Amino acid sequence: MSLRTASCACSQLKLSISGEPEIVAICSCEQCQRRTGSVYSAHAFFPRDGVTIKGDHRTFTRDSDSGKKVTFHFCPHCASSVFWEAEKRPTALGIALGALSGPELPLPIAALYVQKKLDWVPLPEGMPVFEQGVPAKPE
Repeated sequence: MSLRTASCACSQLKLSISGEPEIVAICSCEQCQRRTGSVYSAHAFFPRDGVTIKGDHRTFTRDSDSGKKVTFHFCPHCASSVFWEAEKRPTALGIALGALSGPELPLPIAALYVQKKLDWVPLPEGMPVFEQGVPAKPE
């Protein structure tokens, strides 16, 4: 089983992660651009029961495009956004790829909200792209 760690810039908020990610993706929506201060968010969702959190963190909650809540957890000391919870994925935690260390992750399987992507930002060849988020699965 793979073991990874994630931490904020000052290392006062740390995560221990066991197992493999359920999904690795990049998102260019305006909210992710603003939250990260970058041109997109790169993240992996891991099973929640494989993640241990140590250290203080604060939260910011917003509505996602689906209308469901997303709660972002960040370090109160350095303000690094390290992980988040999405009502849409209650059994998983999203973790910022830049916060991770450990075994290399697989290539992201999708690029989300490419309609908001800056033209000069390249995407890996052959990666599935979605103009907005991943389409909902039929129920």
